[in-house]
Amino acid sequence: IICPLDVNAGPDRVINNGDTVSLVAITECGNNLTYSWSNNSTNVSTNVSPTQTTTYYVTVYSVDGATDIDTVIVFVNPEGCNISVDAGPDKTIVEGINNSITAVATGGSNYIYSWYSNRGEDIVAGQATSTIIVNPVRPETYTVLVNSDTCYASDDVVICPLSVGAGGDVTIYRGETTILSGINTCGDKSNYTYSWSIIGGNGPTVTVSPTVTTTYILTVYLNDNPSIYKTDTVVIYVLPPVCKLSIDIGDDIIINKNTSVNLKVNIIDGNPPYSFKWSTGDISQTIFVTPTTTTTYRVTVTDAVCSATDDIVVCPFEADAIPDKVINKPGQTID
Repeated sequence: IICPLDVNAGPDRVINNGDTVSLVAITECGNNLTYSWSNNSTNVSTNVSPTQTTTYYVTVYSVDGATDIDTVIVFVNPEGCNISVDAGPDKTIVEGINNSITAVATGGSNYIYSWYSNRGEDIVAGQATSTIIVNPVRPETYTVLVNSDTCYASDDVVICPLSVGAGGDVTIYRGETTILSGINTCGDKSNYTYSWSIIGGNGPTVTVSPTVTTTYILTVYLNDNPSIYKTDTVVIYVLPPVCKLSIDIGDDIIINKNTSVNLKVNIIDGNPPYSFKWSTGDISQTIFVTPTTTTTYRVTVTDAVCSATDDIVVCPFEADAIPDKVINKPGQTID
């Protein structure tokens, strides 16, 4: 990406004699930049306190040799100036529609108006008029500078075209939940109503758990003027859940004949709820058995996604008895 070095020193400023104002160099791109102001400052910003109207220059240098320069005028009002100007309240607008800004000046006569964007650019169409038409594509601060004879005044107004975002598309497995978060470009969330296309879906964030791929619509309204709104969508892709069911009955066991044993299937991992089915017909997690011969028991466990089986062999044990025998004399052996 090629990004030409471009610096703006901001709109012209107005102060009274003895005041201080901060000047800031704004660059759209560039890394490891060096700044040089005409007051010998080498920072990105500089504080100045001129006693008379002064033009300041800022030069920016990049490591690859590119340079750019811009100027900003700081107007210093003489004693006795009572001029003031009001550019109106900040406001949210519908993107793509022209909107007017009107400045009202008082305390002087024969006003001359100059308008600037927040990047310090002249708005030629607004020169020498109290009203301009704007259609910004992003939040923009407009500055009006008013001149009456030797007195100056300025004011700022922020115009924000409402833009909203429902977030990036998300992929989940069936049974999982995800949080949707809505944002808007115009600041304080309390000034806006967030409405999602689900029951009870009010507020900047909602939690959803769709079972199929679903598109959610977010609409953000300006509370003071619901006719100003913006929508955005987000898609939640739902994949079939992954089978992770793992069970274990344990190792084969030997028991004494005519005794019972407790068999329990342990769930190592899975997606509840669980159901059980043994080869004996039992449907509980634990069963009691009393086999008379070596027997293999099988259990099948089913969870929300899949099934798994496990076997265990139970062997009843009885020692063989040796019949009694009679010997005739000492030392006789028994076969």
